[in-house]
Amino acid sequence: MKAGDELVFYSIADLTEHRVLISGVVTDNTHCYLYTSRSNAAELAGVGTDTYNCIISDRKLELPKDEIASETTMTVTADTMNELMGPMKVIILIFVILGIILGVFILYLIINMIVSENKTGISVMKVLGLSNREISGRVLNVNHVLVCIGFVLGIPLAYTFVKIGYADTIENYGMLLAPVVTAKSLVFGFILTWITYELSLFLQKRKISGIDMVEALKENNRNE
Repeated sequence: MKAGDELVFYSIADLTEHRVLISGVVTDNTHCYLYTSRSNAAELAGVGTDTYNCIISDRKLELPKDEIASETTMTVTADTMNELMGPMKVIILIFVILGIILGVFILYLIINMIVSENKTGISVMKVLGLSNREISGRVLNVNHVLVCIGFVLGIPLAYTFVKIGYADTIENYGMLLAPVVTAKSLVFGFILTWITYELSLFLQKRKISGIDMVEALKENNRNE
């Protein structure tokens, strides 16, 4: 629905059809309201312009209690969201932990292939007198840029995935949950990604330390 579209709806009292032209759309993911002037509302409802059954205010109103049938505040919606987010936070935490474990496992396999393919070269560097730290810098730390590029490319993919997953929240909860990307979430996501990457490097650095200088001589004997 956008400005200029025609909205057709029916009265719940007598099923009378009404057609209105949309002049603008209010960003509100928690309510299904049609906003119009008081005169237009009275005309659609078939009542006088001085008749109303609802007051919407941005501040607390002091009204006689016997004239109020019910009242609600935005805190009710906030409390409902907090109740929904309670179990969801646990699920998100579980996904984060599983994501870190899976990320470490996948990165370990990839970096392990790199180390295995360069085993002879690592042994030669040890023969030349390079320390394990220098060897790790030459063999493993070349992927730092790729991690950053992968994180940047993953942002729009993750946003699209979450947006598709939230598409059915209107039917289930009567409100639209829209994904939001903030600087805080980006920093937090990058930190988790980098921790996962560093854990994989740490495991592979131990493997590099275990490679013996004799590997170069063994490879040279096999070639002869």
